[in-house]
Amino acid sequence: MRSILISVISLLLISSVSFAEDSGVDWNSNIIKATGFGIAKSSGRKVRDKMMALRAAKVTAMRDLMEIVQGVRVDSETVVNEAVLKKDEVRTKVQGVIRGCRVMGSNVKYDDNGDVTAEVVLGIALNGAMPSNQNMPDLLSALSPELIQNSPAIPNKEFSLDEGGEGKKELVKNELAEIFGEEPRAEAGMVDAKAPIQMEEDDVVLADLFGSSNAVSEPMSEDEPKFSTHTEYPSITYDPAKPATGVLVIVEGTPFVKGLCPVLAYKDESGELESVYSAKNVEPEIIRTSGIVWYVKDVDTAQKLEKLGDNILVIKSLPGPRDCMLLVDKDTAWQLAEQKRQGSEFAKKGAVVICAK
Repeated sequence: MRSILISVISLLLISSVSFAEDSGVDWNSNIIKATGFGIAKSSGRKVRDKMMALRAAKVTAMRDLMEIVQGVRVDSETVVNEAVLKKDEVRTKVQGVIRGCRVMGSNVKYDDNGDVTAEVVLGIALNGAMPSNQNMPDLLSALSPELIQNSPAIPNKEFSLDEGGEGKKELVKNELAEIFGEEPRAEAGMVDAKAPIQMEEDDVVLADLFGSSNAVSEPMSEDEPKFSTHTEYPSITYDPAKPATGVLVIVEGTPFVKGLCPVLAYKDESGELESVYSAKNVEPEIIRTSGIVWYVKDVDTAQKLEKLGDNILVIKSLPGPRDCMLLVDKDTAWQLAEQKRQGSEFAKKGAVVICAK
């Protein structure tokens, strides 16, 4: 018995390798996967050899899965391994998720000598709420909502409606109506919807993205991302007179470094970052069960998600100065803050989907 055990251990250590190219985080499909490869020398007992090769492949895949999980970025300040070191409870839960990983695929081949080659793909979900991954153990459930909500990656200051007055709020509504092809609704005592807007440099870039006629024309530096003109999404239903049920964030420009808990922020006139949407806005139970954002590869995929509901607000953003951070212009910040004030629960429910490269 002891000799058999030693042989198995030796086999696992010597005969197992993994296909790194098949391993990694797929943010768009909400999956973390790792592939292991194992070999068992022929003993003349096919069933036994097959089981040993599969075990070797699974052990290697599980080891690689743990390494990948430890490097997953939570936000700009934290990766999972750092979160694990802060709390023993988190470490135990993460290990439990890894042990409960699902076998997503396996393959066994016999060569001419009877030796067995096995390949096993293991996976867990980033969060457990996407329709395709609801029966998989998920990483986010192992992390502490309190740890996430108190992250130093979230700017201390939150964007407030108090900074611009009621006239500015109505202006945002009217600009929003123009974007989606409706007539602006001017009211007595409110700022004229056609009045020029004083905009910051980042605002100009994002206003150009929407095709706003109120944008001040200023040249962009070569280092700034260049945006295409605003593209209509006629298949997406949005009524600006009603609270948004979800927010779709389109990211253009330089590649965006993704994480479990990204931050939407606005940079004010002094250069200070203000939080527009973050884990602090989301109910703890939602963080545990579905996360604060989902990622998709295209708009068509996003609009099919029940998470966004039937009144989807589409906004544009730039990759921010930190990993896992997106910048929006001032009008967009106002738009989102006004949605919260009017009773939209998109933030509390984490109904935010990011479409990024």
